[in-house]
Amino acid sequence: MIVWNQQWTDVLKRYIDNFLESENKSVPFFIISGPQNIWKSTIILELVKQYLGQFFVQDFLYIRDLSDKLWKHSIKVATPKDNDKRFVQIDDNNVYEDIWVREINSWFQQSSIWKTKMIFIENIERMTNEAANAFLKTCEEPLPWRIIIASTSNQSQLLDTIRSRSISLRFQELSYEEVLEFVQQNWYFSDDEKLKKFVCNMAMGRPGVVVKLHEIFEKNNDLKSDFKNLVDILSNDWPIFHSHKILNSISADWYLDQFLDWWISYCVENNMIEQSDSWMKVKKMMKSNVNIENLLLYGLLNK
Repeated sequence: MIVWNQQWTDVLKRYIDNFLESENKSVPFFIISGPQNIWKSTIILELVKQYLGQFFVQDFLYIRDLSDKLWKHSIKVATPKDNDKRFVQIDDNNVYEDIWVREINSWFQQSSIWKTKMIFIENIERMTNEAANAFLKTCEEPLPWRIIIASTSNQSQLLDTIRSRSISLRFQELSYEEVLEFVQQNWYFSDDEKLKKFVCNMAMGRPGVVVKLHEIFEKNNDLKSDFKNLVDILSNDWPIFHSHKILNSISADWYLDQFLDWWISYCVENNMIEQSDSWMKVKKMMKSNVNIENLLLYGLLNK
């Protein structure tokens, strides 16, 4: 059942319903924008399953974004030199086959098993300019009973030609109460009320953050303990070496960046201006070649 961002989900459903009931069969192209980790993909996949039902496997094409497992996962036109990069190892048991724009266009032109075919492109801003221009052909040629849905976390990176051919709907972050409801429904952190509140705050309206943290903590109990101590450490006069050690322990993956986003917001809300300023500088410098350990030490020394 779809729960989150219900208003814009209902708008998308009305658009699709009107298309399926109308005589005008030009390809509708929807781009769902919004921050990362707010479950755009989850909502879209559930919606597609509602429409396609038993034909979901045959009449649906899902172009996944594996950038969280790869440094970069772009969508290409497809050329012979790319053949050796076609398959992406997700884990020990799963391999993902990259599907490029020429194959997307070809798949879309084939007959459907049911009356409609749907495609979902996750984070469409990953398309190279060449691929985006090739994809315009699919957007422009009126094929019967075809629906394109894409998501993006950065709409400014889309080509104007792509943006102008789409209907854009913006999903928002959830409220704290909605995130808490999600956590309680799934029994996350049910044995630790303090950690539950901390994670709900740190998520900043993005349930995907909650899921990732839960998965991480299940595998790494030491990291779980570190997170529980972080706010107390940074907002009080704990020894710098202790704070530095813990921050370094979480710097190896995406959650340091996520934690700093939340911590800056926490500092602003609690009028900790000097701390917020110093950590904002750390965030900016993280994009440079400065050693991460030195950056964290700089943030701690200037709090």
